[in-house]
Amino acid sequence: MQAEYFRRGGDVADLAERLTGTCHLPDDPAYESCCAIWNGMIDKRPALVLRPASEADISAATAFARDHNLPVSVRGGGTTWRAQP
Repeated sequence: MQAEYFRRGGDVADLAERLTGTCHLPDDPAYESCCAIWNGMIDKRPALVLRPASEADISAATAFARDHNLPVSVRGGGTTWRAQP
């Protein structure tokens, strides 16, 4: 699913309203900082970045990904240097 889909609002807007955390699209000013990682050789640009603030946010995000057939990658504390799903 392309980023253009998300810019139209709709489902993503509904998801963002349900979150206590934040939802960032490529045209969001905070998007670049969400994608920055310590390894400068990796440059991933996901269509959507969520920063969950609760277990309910995680449940909503995984359900959204499942319902829209989207790949999911979890950014953790540096356990994978390749920044891959």
